[in-house]
Amino acid sequence: MIYDPADLARAVTLLREDGFFTDEDVFGSYAVEHDTDDLVQQIKEAGFDGEDLKLGGAAPTGSAVYWLCDPRVIDEQDARREAVARHLALKASLL
Repeated sequence: MIYDPADLARAVTLLREDGFFTDEDVFGSYAVEHDTDDLVQQIKEAGFDGEDLKLGGAAPTGSAVYWLCDPRVIDEQDARREAVARHLALKASLL
């Protein structure tokens, strides 16, 4: 799959600023969970200069959230905590 350059740029920015992004921030769950290799390659081509991105996922309320994090910037457990918090805040804002 070929991803939109604006979405790739947003992912690179989030990785640099926060150390991670969730499927709700950009791309959607299919891309983050199932098309990870292509997605990571395109993120690197868009300017991400890190080594390996780590995939994570959780279903804190029955609906899942997935994320990719840069372990040089944020610990995987902190990325999980932040991703779940972002997910729950989004769900609350939609109520």
